[in-house]
Amino acid sequence: MLLALADDNDQSNVRHGENAGRILKHVAVVRTLTQVGVIDGSGTFSKEVSVSTGNANLQNLRIVAIVQEAAAGRILGVGSARLSN
Repeated sequence: MLLALADDNDQSNVRHGENAGRILKHVAVVRTLTQVGVIDGSGTFSKEVSVSTGNANLQNLRIVAIVQEAAAGRILGVGSARLSN
C-alpha cells in the first residue's frame, strides 16, 4: 500500500526556456509518495501513520491511498480524503 500527499493545485513562474515569463498552473501535484505496508491474502490492512505537511496550506492537500499489485504493478484500488486543520 502506498500513501501519497498531493496538492490540489500549484503554479510555477518560469524564468528560462521556451516558457520564460509564463506562469504555469499544475493540478494534483504529488508532494510525497511512501510505501506504508503490504496487504496479505486476507485483504485487510491497518496501520497508524503520521504525515508531515511542512509549510503547505492544509486546505489544498489531500491524502491518497493506493493499493497496487506487487508483481505486475496493476492498481487495484485508490481512495482519497482531504486533510483538515
